[in-house]
Amino acid sequence: EAAGAPDVPFRLIEQLDEEGGRLAIPVGSLEDQELRLIRKTPKGLHTRVVNYCRFVPLRGAAAWRVD
Repeated sequence: EAAGAPDVPFRLIEQLDEEGGRLAIPVGSLEDQELRLIRKTPKGLHTRVVNYCRFVPLRGAAAWRVD
């Protein structure tokens, strides 16, 4: 399962292995997101936009605020 998020949730970054851990996540607005590939390296995080997409909204603490 996958869901789009307004930002990359820090809790997911924390779960990456120190070296070579990877995360593919759609990030952006409710209407349009970019699919980002994030890789953890000894020097920090390396982020690359793979494509543009639209996923269902993430739910929970890291989701969009909808009033």
